Amino acid sequence: MPTRTWEAIREGIQEADLAMMVRERLGARVLEDVKDDTARRLVVSGTTDELLAWLERRP
Repeated sequence: MPTRTWEAIREGIQEADLAMMVRERLGARVLEDVKDDTARRLVVSGTTDELLAWLERRP
């Protein structure tokens, strides 16, 4: 049975991966290339649900 610590690590990795997908979908190689403030905030501190919703709206 997974412990809460391992679940938190998995969730952190999942959010980082999703944030990278958003950044790449925006065509940005690095965070500094993201010009839109809302998109930048999403990449830096978006939740899993917010990141997934953004990716689903932009195929």
